[in-house]
Amino acid sequence: MKTFFKLQRLSLLQQWRHDSFRLIFLTIVLLIFSAIMLWILPLFTQGNVHAGYIGLVCGLAANFWFTCIAQLDIDCHENSDELERLLHQFKYEKTPEGFYDLPVARYKKFKSQRIYIVSEGYGLSLRGPYNILKKITKKLNVSSSQGKDDISG
Repeated sequence: MKTFFKLQRLSLLQQWRHDSFRLIFLTIVLLIFSAIMLWILPLFTQGNVHAGYIGLVCGLAANFWFTCIAQLDIDCHENSDELERLLHQFKYEKTPEGFYDLPVARYKKFKSQRIYIVSEGYGLSLRGPYNILKKITKKLNVSSSQGKDDISG
């Protein structure tokens, strides 16, 4: 049976609803380092401040793009055991509240790192960081194609 995956990033408004602290944190980091680059670093060096500022903005944008909250829809319930195995492989642990989270200190993590699994009528829906959900999609594609080869072979 072919499994269908649909992975999409959430809009900025939905990101704000799920993890506003992360967006505020990235904005504050941008402002603080911009102030340091514009007012303090020129006192010590005669470098190109604009290039540093462009690098800062590009780095924060790339960080936000790859770790933003996304939603993965899977069309069948057969992969639920495989999903739990993959989440444990990526060091996620199930919490008493029902979602999966990384076992790190509380001050080192954002809500956007959590993975929520919701069972819907047509299949499973996962919500979590884009880069982890992308890896899960690749692993499930590999395992489903290997299972297909084993059955037909």
